[in-house]
Amino acid sequence: MAAFIFLGYNGFVLASLFSPSLVGRSKETRLASQKWLRLENKISLIMKEAVDKIDLKPIVSRFTPDLRVVKKQSPQLRAEPSEFEGKFEIKPPVLTGIMKILDAQGNQRSFALIEGKRLMEKDSVRGFTVQKITNKGVVLKRSGKTWFVPAPTVFFSLDKRM
Repeated sequence: MAAFIFLGYNGFVLASLFSPSLVGRSKETRLASQKWLRLENKISLIMKEAVDKIDLKPIVSRFTPDLRVVKKQSPQLRAEPSEFEGKFEIKPPVLTGIMKILDAQGNQRSFALIEGKRLMEKDSVRGFTVQKITNKGVVLKRSGKTWFVPAPTVFFSLDKRM
């Protein structure tokens, strides 16, 4: 007899798990469900307000190209080279990221994201030629001079080694 009662109770519990509408919900369960829904709504509102308050300008500004104004002299108004020698500095382009991928043969290829363009070694941008791409940055060359542009700080990566 105890086995039948135990079997009946377990059947009732199992039925309530799979189909609560057959068994019906108690007053306490309905209240708990309503409180849970209110809590979910309140949390979603709090999260929405928090996200709306975030100022993305400092974050986005790190990834937008640096717009520089380059002053060019007109051909008629040429000054002596010694007058401006050492006064103007050539700035290398902005490096926004480095990507490494494997091709179909399993060879690793490196790309540098410079001035919004995806470049490989020997490619050029703004008169600079990409000499070498490493994990630490990119080596650029222009007019016989060499620049090292360090890789930007990584805030998020899917790479588990970081």
